[in-house]
Amino acid sequence: MNTLAAPFASTADTEAAKLCFHCGLVVPASADFRIAFDGRTRSLCCVGCEAVARTILDAGLDGYYRNRTGAVAKPAAIADDPAQRQVDALFDLASVQSDYVASPDAHTRKADLYIDGITCAACVWLAESALARVPGVTSANVSQVTHRATITWDAGATNLNALQSALRRVGLGAQPATAQDRFEARRLSRRRALIELGVALLSMMQVMMFTVPLYFYAADDVDAGTRTLMGWA
Repeated sequence: MNTLAAPFASTADTEAAKLCFHCGLVVPASADFRIAFDGRTRSLCCVGCEAVARTILDAGLDGYYRNRTGAVAKPAAIADDPAQRQVDALFDLASVQSDYVASPDAHTRKADLYIDGITCAACVWLAESALARVPGVTSANVSQVTHRATITWDAGATNLNALQSALRRVGLGAQPATAQDRFEARRLSRRRALIELGVALLSMMQVMMFTVPLYFYAADDVDAGTRTLMGWA
């Protein structure tokens, strides 16, 4: 388990500590939140970032900090919030889940959640890892493009509330993917497909520029080396 380390030992460490280790924001002068990572003491800007960072490291998910490429959203303080518990409880009602939770069989449940806070591939890995560690989860796949997670779990071992809590503990929010979310995801997918088609067409035209001379010129007009090059193209 990672523990808080001793105060910063050098000026370089103190300078580096001016930015929050988790979210990258400036650390207030009055803040005194620290955690150990890779043999160094890292400074954090608030109790929320400290709680999330500690959860990530204690769960053995330190690969997130080694591989992330973008800034992350500043998490809310992790606390036993009665209001949040009431909201989460609503999502576990059968009448509410009927709109977005599928039941392939008596024991299996499957749902799409929209994940807040994903900024890079490391966030996707973190979300999938956090979900996979929940007992009862059989599969969890997160899209970096649409920020949607498709999760399958055993209803007898866990519930949707536990999945949302697991994501919240590592600084990611989760809510059911609504019809609007699904429409937006399909729109983005179609847009991506059109872009890929356009790139493919441009590439095809470029290749044709090399092959057209072979159709319009006699064999003696193009030397063997050039013909071979055009053939490879």
